[in-house]
Amino acid sequence: MNILGIFKDISDWFYIKKQIKKAKTKEEWYKYNLRVDWVNRIYTIINLPKEYFGEKDPNVILQKVDERTQPIFEFLSNYNLQDVMIPEIPKHIENSYSYLFIMKPNPKIISWVSIGKWIFWIIILAALIKFIINLF
Repeated sequence: MNILGIFKDISDWFYIKKQIKKAKTKEEWYKYNLRVDWVNRIYTIINLPKEYFGEKDPNVILQKVDERTQPIFEFLSNYNLQDVMIPEIPKHIENSYSYLFIMKPNPKIISWVSIGKWIFWIIILAALIKFIINLF
């Protein structure tokens, strides 16, 4: 694994945390009803008028969601978060006229799979060391 890449991902995570803390002091954060979770994902609910949901083409609805998210992108770009975060495709919330919009950190190296591999190899190494120690 690329150790420098891991340090870069960790520093990006702390950078995102710091920039979110700055952004939360601004009025726009509350205007767009933005929230953040423990892994630094920024999310909000985009409400659309119910007449859009009568459209036969779902791309029209997603286009309207994109129009509503543009000001959010512009606000977050003031904090240079567009370089270290990526948007997820907005998810429709069942039985409502709303979409969930999420911006998540974009790690280059660290993922749940890589963390699992590290844990696996640490366990194997620890078992091997214990076996060698018990031989003597």
